[in-house]
Amino acid sequence: MEKGIDSYLKEQFEIPDVDIRTYSPLTLAYIGDGIYDLVIRSLVVAKGNTRASELHKRTSQIVKAHTQAEMMEVLLPILTEEEAAVYKRGRNAKSFSPKKEVSHGFLSFETTEDKVLTSAPTSS
Repeated sequence: MEKGIDSYLKEQFEIPDVDIRTYSPLTLAYIGDGIYDLVIRSLVVAKGNTRASELHKRTSQIVKAHTQAEMMEVLLPILTEEEAAVYKRGRNAKSFSPKKEVSHGFLSFETTEDKVLTSAPTSS
């Protein structure tokens, strides 16, 4: 199995292992938001170089809550029971921000990037 970025960072910065199941849904959402944003920005930039304002506009259309909800419809059928439970736990967390990122936070620690990338929108 290929090492994920979390393994690389832990090794480089000597970060001890922690059971991510102890993280709150909002902590997972926090890291998941950054991961999702990075994946989408990478996909948008890969479609071609353009003005930063245009890149931001394209990215904003994809990372909005409605698009994340559509992405979760694609992702849910391929989640394990544990991953689906984490998503549901995050969806029910008390916050004013979208909870879809919880799944990305959990997936980034626990699985390959394939699931996150499978769910990424392909339209610009």
